[in-house]
Amino acid sequence: MTDDLRHVPADEFWSRFESMMGADGLLTYRYLGRKTAMLHGAEYDSMRIRSDMRTASGAIMAAPLAIASAEAGGFSDVESVPAPVTAALHILDDGRGVNEVIIRRTPIHIGRTMGFSQPEIVHAANPARVLAISYG
Repeated sequence: MTDDLRHVPADEFWSRFESMMGADGLLTYRYLGRKTAMLHGAEYDSMRIRSDMRTASGAIMAAPLAIASAEAGGFSDVESVPAPVTAALHILDDGRGVNEVIIRRTPIHIGRTMGFSQPEIVHAANPARVLAISYG
């Protein structure tokens, strides 16, 4: 049973949070298998596409792509607690036959406390095949 952290005394918050989420916190993209250059030392940000990420017709679902491309405008889990405030995902290709995607991030503006970026999600085996564009 998950506790409601809104009513936890301030001095207990972080220890209760860690006991609920684990030492690394709640990082949904880890469940999906997304690998990042910054956190995992990978050559580029990527995610393998599993069968449970597809529709019955074989298209890649929007939700895994949205989570994989979630960005905090150039800020990462390494130096801050990213909190995306807006996001959009435009699907250009249904991704049939794609087994892995690469997420190419392009910062639009990085400010003191807020940033904006535009990731492209492309087929790892054919980077000219753009599957989706995200921004936020």
